Amino acid sequence: MSYDKDFYLSRNWRALRGSMLKHNPICAEPGCGQPSTQVDHILTRRLAPERELDRANLTCLCASHHARKSARFDGGFGNACKDEADLGCTADGVPRDPKSHWNSHNKDG
Repeated sequence: MSYDKDFYLSRNWRALRGSMLKHNPICAEPGCGQPSTQVDHILTRRLAPERELDRANLTCLCASHHARKSARFDGGFGNACKDEADLGCTADGVPRDPKSHWNSHNKDG
């Protein structure tokens, strides 16, 4: 059994996941409105294993938005994994990913 499978079947993860979905029933993607079905690590377990059970590093998403995020950042669907430098925010809180919905208000024009 792989490390990932062990983690996602663990009592601690299952309890935390259930609590997160109970308290965040709607997808965190702005404007989505769909039910949350996935609990996502904002910084992947590969990049921040010490934060794998940190609520502040988790977000609840619908299946569609989780798949999109995974494809973009985690190397899903044949995409390369992003480097750690591509993730997170600058010191002043601006996301490093220009495609982030948090950057949509920063468009020129």
